[in-house]
Amino acid sequence: RLPSGNLCVGTFNGGLAIVNRAGVLKRVVATGDGLLSNAAYSLFVAKDDALWVTSPVGITRIALKSGVSLFGAAQGLTGKPIYSIAQGGNRIFVATDDGLFSVPFGSGSLDHFEAVRQVSCALPLPSEWNR
Repeated sequence: RLPSGNLCVGTFNGGLAIVNRAGVLKRVVATGDGLLSNAAYSLFVAKDDALWVTSPVGITRIALKSGVSLFGAAQGLTGKPIYSIAQGGNRIFVATDDGLFSVPFGSGSLDHFEAVRQVSCALPLPSEWNR
C-alpha cells in the first residue's frame, strides 16, 4: 500500500500496476519509466515513503514525491536475482544469491551497499543427515 492509499502491484512481466481503492487501474510503471526490469520480485515502502522494487537485475528506488534511483553492482549490490527487501532501523536490507546487503537511508547516503558479513547463508546439516 502506497502512502496515497493506492495499491502498488508488482508483476513478473508487466512492471508495476498502481490501483486505487476502488480497484481501478491508475497507472502502469515499466522499464520505459525507469524500472530496471518489468519483473518485480518484491515491493517495499520505507519510512521515508520511497518505494523499493527488487528485480532479477537490481533494485529500483522510487521517491514517490521526487524521482527514481537505480541500484546494482556499481553501488556494491552483487548477486542476482534480488529476492527480498526490508527495513531495519535506518537501513535497508536486501537478500541476493550472493548474500545479505544493507545501505543506510534518510541522511542522503543512499549510494553504496555493504555486505552484511555476520550473516551466513549456509545452514548446518542436522547430525542425522551425515550418516
